[in-house]
Amino acid sequence: MNDLETLQPETIAVLARGTALTPVSLTFTEPFDREEWLQYMGVLFAFASSQNWWLGDALSQGEAMLGEDYAQAEAVAERYGINHERLRNCQWVAERVTAVTRVNGLSWTIHRAVAGLGHVEQRKMLADAIAEGLDGKQVAQRVKALENGEVEEPERCPTCGQIVRK
Repeated sequence: MNDLETLQPETIAVLARGTALTPVSLTFTEPFDREEWLQYMGVLFAFASSQNWWLGDALSQGEAMLGEDYAQAEAVAERYGINHERLRNCQWVAERVTAVTRVNGLSWTIHRAVAGLGHVEQRKMLADAIAEGLDGKQVAQRVKALENGEVEEPERCPTCGQIVRK
């Protein structure tokens, strides 16, 4: 579980207190004790690992609110100098791997690899990634093999869906 599992005001407040942030630097302006510093680091890591989801969800919801397909991504890319294709990729993955399917603790890259699958297949592949400790490249290879019909579906428990170990 990361510090953004449930985003609380006190979690965000740790970023504001005693810190000067710029786009290219971070400076502590007052001392932290060890626990405060560890909490701060946890928030930074959580932000870093969540940014693609947040960008994709924000773009998708922006389209729904404003009614302009991909215009928001173009406007954001132009205004903030962000690669347009990256934004479209974030949105594509966020729309195809719904929030209820996403697995905290698995990388966005793993989720991107399964985004082209149906929701049931996504859940199975994400569960396999956890159970087998797969990385993004390994998951992408399995997805490609599955799409090409080159791999048989592993034997699964009929009750829980987990892979049966022999």
